[in-house]
Amino acid sequence: SGRARVNDVLARHNQALKALRVALAAVDHLANLDDAASGTRCRRLEESLPKAESYMHVLAQHLVHGLQSLRGVHVVGLDGEFDEPFSYDSVERIPRVSFMVAGLDAATVGRRLVANNVIAQVVPLEDSALLDQMGVAEQGGAVCVAMSPHNTAYDVDHLVRVVAGLV
Repeated sequence: SGRARVNDVLARHNQALKALRVALAAVDHLANLDDAASGTRCRRLEESLPKAESYMHVLAQHLVHGLQSLRGVHVVGLDGEFDEPFSYDSVERIPRVSFMVAGLDAATVGRRLVANNVIAQVVPLEDSALLDQMGVAEQGGAVCVAMSPHNTAYDVDHLVRVVAGLV
């Protein structure tokens, strides 16, 4: 009927508007990564996007510090026995953090994170020779979290709180 078609068109229109609002919020977030950027949204994006990488590294460092503060959490590649002091900045890296929780396999940790709306990847042991060489397989795998420009410090704090609930 004509009325059903009108209602269908209106429903699709409302879905499209909602998607546009979400996209606009994401663009605004990116445009506001640089507090010093000013002007139009386009101009702020031009100034802010080059700073996205450093923003993601700041978040990754925040995650590393939060996880290292928890007893029973091991940050892969940063915790352990090293001849010299070792930190997040000791080597060039991507803003991705892998960790293990003592006494829990990675799948269990991953399920808890997902149940709390945290997106993380459980690395299948056969998929990473590097992690295997680092002893991850012996501990039941690792959980990996990658930062993106859309993450916030609140997201990182939430992740740390969820992991803290496991230890």
